[in-house]
Amino acid sequence: MRPFPLKRFLGLITMALATSSGYVPSAAAATTTVPFPVSVPDCQTSTELCAVIPTEQVTTSSVLTVDFTASPSHCSDIIVHILVDGVEKFVSGPLAPGVGTGVENLGPVSSGGHTVGIQAEGVIGGCNTGVIASWGGTLDITTSTATSTNVPTLSEWAMLILVAVMVGGAFLTLRHRRATRSV
Repeated sequence: MRPFPLKRFLGLITMALATSSGYVPSAAAATTTVPFPVSVPDCQTSTELCAVIPTEQVTTSSVLTVDFTASPSHCSDIIVHILVDGVEKFVSGPLAPGVGTGVENLGPVSSGGHTVGIQAEGVIGGCNTGVIASWGGTLDITTSTATSTNVPTLSEWAMLILVAVMVGGAFLTLRHRRATRSV
């Protein structure tokens, strides 16, 4: 019985698989956090809700989180309202001077540019007698940038060929074992 040309067969199969493979892009997101100092020296109001709303323009692929820390030089508590594209997304509880909101997830948001605004509301106590005059702090904004990575894949035909090779290899191995046992 003539031996099966296994090396030639495996070489042809390897070439077939290599020519039928492709790459599928895989999206991943890298995040970036940027601190924005916020300072409103004149709220231009006669109420507890500050009329001045500082904004920051950001670009993201979907992630949008914020973390606000009230200025330690405040003499009273404040409540912060976070807006995304003019729509209120988060309202904190009262924040004492130097205290933060913790990270608040405002996303996922659509990919592209967005306007993040922050508005303060005064809390009576300390130096606040019913009107917020000024406020400040630091707003940390985290966004994402999509990155693309190519992931090697096999086409449907390549997968079928691979299965056929594996089954054929198992068959040949079993056949070879039986032949060597019977000799």
